[in-house]
Amino acid sequence: LEQVEEAIRLTQEAGIHTIGYFMLGSPGESVESINKTIQFAKKLKFDFVQFAITTPLPGTRLYNIYMEGRTDEVPWENFVYEGTGRKVVPVFETDGLKRDELEWWMKKAYKEFYLRPSYLWQRIRQLRSPGDLKVNLNGLSMLMQSIKS
Repeated sequence: LEQVEEAIRLTQEAGIHTIGYFMLGSPGESVESINKTIQFAKKLKFDFVQFAITTPLPGTRLYNIYMEGRTDEVPWENFVYEGTGRKVVPVFETDGLKRDELEWWMKKAYKEFYLRPSYLWQRIRQLRSPGDLKVNLNGLSMLMQSIKS
């Protein structure tokens, strides 16, 4: 993790925007590990982050890990990407977290990262044009839409 922190710091010092991508709900994931992931994302002060619930696709090793010992039906209708007009629903539960809990944690992650006063101030300070303002307001609108449902 120290190497990641250093890489992000150097990237930001070079004036390059940073984007963090974090997967929640992997095998063995717990409330504690998800919370640590959120705190880590905030600590690194990325320009943007994306949190996603782990979706093991058929034919992958991760999918086989999820399927070990399971007898429940696979909800194939949940293998759909966001942006298709459908709500994102976790495909699988973990041993410690149910689908609705994973959804709650993903929303919490977005709220905690993007709705921090320090982050909002950072975005305001970086505005350089009316176009920047429009992009940021559109992003805020999309965020609010995704965390309210």
